[in-house]
Amino acid sequence: MSMLRFADQSRHIIALRLIAGVPLLLIGLAHILGEHVDFAPDAEMRPIVKALGMPLAGLLAPLAVAAEIAAGVSLILGYWARAGAVLVVVTMAVAFYSHLAIEVWPGPNEPPMALPLVILACAAYVLWRGAGRWSLDARAAAQGARGRDRMAEIAVLASGGFRSAYVALLPGFERAGEHTVVSTWGGSMGASPASIPSRLQRGEAFDVVIMAGDGLDDLIRQGKVVEGSRVDLARSMIGVVVRAGAPRPDIGSADAVRRALTSAASVAFSDSASGVYLLGLFERMGIGELIAAKRVLGTGGPVAAVVARGEAEIGFQQVSELLPVPGIDYLGPLPPEIQEVTVFAAGVPASAQHPEAARALIAYLSAPTAAAAIRESGMEPC
Repeated sequence: MSMLRFADQSRHIIALRLIAGVPLLLIGLAHILGEHVDFAPDAEMRPIVKALGMPLAGLLAPLAVAAEIAAGVSLILGYWARAGAVLVVVTMAVAFYSHLAIEVWPGPNEPPMALPLVILACAAYVLWRGAGRWSLDARAAAQGARGRDRMAEIAVLASGGFRSAYVALLPGFERAGEHTVVSTWGGSMGASPASIPSRLQRGEAFDVVIMAGDGLDDLIRQGKVVEGSRVDLARSMIGVVVRAGAPRPDIGSADAVRRALTSAASVAFSDSASGVYLLGLFERMGIGELIAAKRVLGTGGPVAAVVARGEAEIGFQQVSELLPVPGIDYLGPLPPEIQEVTVFAAGVPASAQHPEAARALIAYLSAPTAAAAIRESGMEPC
């Protein structure tokens, strides 16, 4: 659906470019030819320039005509379209002034004032959104991006939930191509300074983000991640751990999990995607206040590390984040009736410096050859 919306937007922009560009080109040609072309005025530009009280009418008049033609061609082809849109704004401003201040335009053979308003509105939209996908500007930008993306250093901002699979796959990507990758880690949700949303809100530049799909969708709606760039990578479940050698409570049912939580002296869970879900789950179980009193935030690191250090008796987090940590016993995933499956997905931020290289990395992480590493990390490939 997002690709369809993107295509529709591109069609709208090219239509607006033609609506503004074709009349301007015809008007400019008519000024040169001195003949009536469709609705274009056949009056010469020089009397209008003189009536405006401008000096050097003999020089400014042909420049004004050249501006009309240049703006029209620019918008039609989508080449330097924003510069063309600026020329349109200037040209239309002169047209409005000549109408309101000195009443020399429009003449009897010239288009009504509604036409400049339509042209101005279309040009303003192009100035705001650019020339769109189907334009020479877009082609030049793509060629420039491909040139910059040769031997690019790709900046990745990723959730710890996908870390184990990512770390296993990354060396193969770097060996297979000319790119290097710099990785930064943050939570998919939350207001902490290190979280992925907070970093993007601050304007930090990354080429790829990997995070929980719901959080990625929020960033797409905010314009922080490019619409249509989302690629699902893996499905992850929430698991449960205790310290190595500690008693292993039963977690085979929702009631068993509730009993384990009630009897535990302390509980740890993240403030990211799994933690947001667990807070709601504990409320539905009727133990929200009890868990809030027992919750341990730890001294940093993943939940499993907090449990391994003995700072919490039981911990909950994405299975893929629990398994790599030493010093814990993994009890298993939450039972199906209270399980929450999180889809980890990748996207290209709007501020990406190397979008083509970013898409190449995402394609590598989502390829069938990545499935084994994803499964080994405790997730299922999408």
